[in-house]
Amino acid sequence: MAAIPYEGGQFAMFIIKRKGDVSSDPLDLQNLENQLYSTIINAFIANMTQLEMTVWLPRMRLSNSTDLRDTLINLGVPAIFSPNDARFHRLIAKEDVWVDQVVHETVVEVTE
Repeated sequence: MAAIPYEGGQFAMFIIKRKGDVSSDPLDLQNLENQLYSTIINAFIANMTQLEMTVWLPRMRLSNSTDLRDTLINLGVPAIFSPNDARFHRLIAKEDVWVDQVVHETVVEVTE
């Protein structure tokens, strides 16, 4: 695993390479992704040591869009999605305001 810091050093992109043969089968990548829980990733990060190396990455653009409605409901804020239960009167004077959708969009672009 390698950490490539972004400008400013506060954040980094982590690159994970599997040991052994790398398959081109998309299911292998999906299986790897399903095994990467935050506790495992945090353990990897805690065991990293600093090493200077050269890394070559292809130019790429990765994007993802995630609907956060179910996540927010599971975190305990279901009322904001209900026209009957949402209470935004301290933020907006208009009545009958509720949240219909929360989407998180991410783009990572490697250009050099």
